[in-house]
Amino acid sequence: MTVSAPHLWKNTPAPGVEEFYPLNEPAIATPYPTETHSQNKSVPKLFKPLRIRDVEFKNRIWVAPMCQYSAVDGHMTDWHLVHLGGFATRGAGTIMLEATAVAPEGRISPECPGIWSDTHIAPMKRIVDFIHGQGTTVGIQLAHAGRKASTFAPYVVERRKNAGYTGSDSQVAGVEDGGWPENIIGPSDIPFSDELGKPKALTEEGIQGLLKAYVDAVERCKKIGCS
Repeated sequence: MTVSAPHLWKNTPAPGVEEFYPLNEPAIATPYPTETHSQNKSVPKLFKPLRIRDVEFKNRIWVAPMCQYSAVDGHMTDWHLVHLGGFATRGAGTIMLEATAVAPEGRISPECPGIWSDTHIAPMKRIVDFIHGQGTTVGIQLAHAGRKASTFAPYVVERRKNAGYTGSDSQVAGVEDGGWPENIIGPSDIPFSDELGKPKALTEEGIQGLLKAYVDAVERCKKIGCS
């Protein structure tokens, strides 16, 4: 006589993701049932679930967005997978993806991620799928750097200053560095500081273009699976 085994007796994959990620039951950083672990009748609020509108967070550990300066032409890389995936496998309830530009000139640095093209979807979705596979929700910080765009990563700025570069030469990434110093935009043509590039004042047409860029970015995020 054979008895069909419950799925808990098998190495079951996490649902809703394309690759195989083992299903963790209960989800990482959530308490075991009180029926079997009576000590969990009173757990710190940090580990209790939270619901905001239609999004359920398994706990209240949230990872804030952190710029990594590690993208290639706006595309997230394996660095992001390892960096963000590490937080997910250690039990974070939700992870916010870093400032992600809705337009190429909206990046802080040439190495910041973007979401202005459909080509950005697949690399980001791979990372989001992995995070979801650990039972963690994902948000994203859609951004435009404005007057602070086309700059070097902070650690590069420090190196350049130590090497004797001053003013905008220490911070502004030129075309040869992958930057766009002649295409920085802002609410006016006044620079953010003496060390940053001189922006072009945003026009009515430019405002409408940015509005569309944000809407398009949201639609791509839906395809990726951001909450």
